[in-house]
Order: sequence, then structure tokens, then C-alpha cells
Amino acid sequence: MDNKDMVCRINAALAERNISKAQFYKDCGITSGAYSQWNQNKTSPSRRTLKRIADYLELDEEYLIVGSTQQQKKPPELLGELTPEEIKFIKSLRAVPDDRKEFVNKMLDSLISLSSSPQDQSGESSQ
Repeated sequence: MDNKDMVCRINAALAERNISKAQFYKDCGITSGAYSQWNQNKTSPSRRTLKRIADYLELDEEYLIVGSTQQQKKPPELLGELTPEEIKFIKSLRAVPDDRKEFVNKMLDSLISLSSSPQDQSGESSQ
């Protein structure tokens, strides 16, 4: 497998999402040296690492490897609506243990209801 094309697809996805390589390395648990070796075809990432990268970038693993199939795992219209901050927030939520997710949802609902002003709810605007 020629890793250079895969690295190019990863680089393009990082640029589209405004993710720095340093952040990418940290979040995916890889080193810049390993990434460089992939680009030089000296080594290849493991399937586990490829899956982690694909999940992180919300891309299809096969797309990373061969460049075919549907690129994104999620519907493109949904990804197009999310800001980088929203994507980061969603990824943070994924790290919450399952037994705490209901609590986090209730806290978010409370914060959202607190941030809504009575004028927002009635449809009136203040001038």
C-alpha cells in the first residue's frame, strides 16, 4: 500500500476541519515520527490506528486507505452545519462514561433553559 496518498487524504481532512497536526497527533495517540514514516512508506499504521484516525476525522476507513467509497461516515449536510467548536464539544461528550451521560444531558438542558430569556421564548425582541 502506498501510504503517501493516505497521508494526503488525512492532511486534507485536517485542513478542512482546522485541526493542527499537533492536536491530531495528541488526540489520536500517534507521534510525528510515526506519521512521517507512513508518508515515506517506511511503515504503515496498524488497523487499530487507522480506525482511530477514521473515527477522529469522521471518515470511512476504506476512504483513508484507497480513496474510494463514501468519504464521510456522517451525512455531509450534518457535518457541513457543525462548527469546529461543536465538533470538539461532541468529541468531548463521547468521552463521558455511559453511566454519566444522562446526568450530563440534564445539566445541558438546565444550562440551555437558563440561557433562554423570556423575550426569546415569546418571540419579542428588545430594542
